[in-house]
Amino acid sequence: MNYLAIDIGGTEIKFAVMDEKADFILKDRIPNMMRSVNDFLDMVESLWKQYGENTRGIAFSMPGRIDNVTGYMYTSGNLGFLDDTDAAGLVRSRISVDVSIENDAKAAAWAEIWKGELRDIDDAVVVVIGTGIGGAIVKDGMVHRGKSHSAGEFSFIYAGDPDVPYSGRDTFAGRCGIGGFLNPIAKAKGIPSYGLDGFKVFEWLEQRDELVLKVFDGYLRELCRQLENLQFIYDPEIILIGGGISRQPAFLEMLRASMDRYHADHMSPMAKPKLCSCRFYNDANLVGAVYNFKQVVEGGLE
Repeated sequence: MNYLAIDIGGTEIKFAVMDEKADFILKDRIPNMMRSVNDFLDMVESLWKQYGENTRGIAFSMPGRIDNVTGYMYTSGNLGFLDDTDAAGLVRSRISVDVSIENDAKAAAWAEIWKGELRDIDDAVVVVIGTGIGGAIVKDGMVHRGKSHSAGEFSFIYAGDPDVPYSGRDTFAGRCGIGGFLNPIAKAKGIPSYGLDGFKVFEWLEQRDELVLKVFDGYLRELCRQLENLQFIYDPEIILIGGGISRQPAFLEMLRASMDRYHADHMSPMAKPKLCSCRFYNDANLVGAVYNFKQVVEGGLE
């Protein structure tokens, strides 16, 4: 049995036809040009007609606070037109197909639970570094959702001075998303931030650029502060780091070294976080979306 998996991001939509073991039969991506609910439904119908008619149904990964059982979207991240919407119901009404919808970071966690680094782990935290900070909490081998489906929404953790007016720059996302190092490095270099990406930053790091090393060290120290806070709160066996930056071989090495220094500096009697990279990178949300479909629609794995 095959599945059509669709992962909706801010700038592009990834999709794939996958079998019951989450092996890819085909995979592609298209630009995200959606501006309305009707655009969303048109996109889904188009992909379904091209790739989905011989599949079991559609497994979505999307941003937002989502009830993965009903497919109701309380929020939808940058897809604001899907806030407070029965998105799964809308899709079923348009094309009469079984549908599941899961939050993107939680889908990434399901992928690791099913076939990745969390297969034999009971308690874990997943932190996905992108424009914001995606997250998931794994308890007893299952993704913990919380009362309002917002467990693991680490982006909104405030990291600034409580006496200073609130700013998104002083959240976990603002300080530890990729903008947390791209923007200050661009400023230090005197170049526009829109012309800078992570590949160039790691090229400078490999060249031992002193200015970039200093700024990036400050970024890593702030990230370690937040990761250690998560360790103190939940005491997971492991913290998995995902997102495109985690594909850089040097990143995990630098992060672990920074954590060693940070933990030693604070002489903490608590356990030091065990940091590892996610096994799945750009495909994690697609794999996890299929796992969620098998659990919610089909009632579990065969």
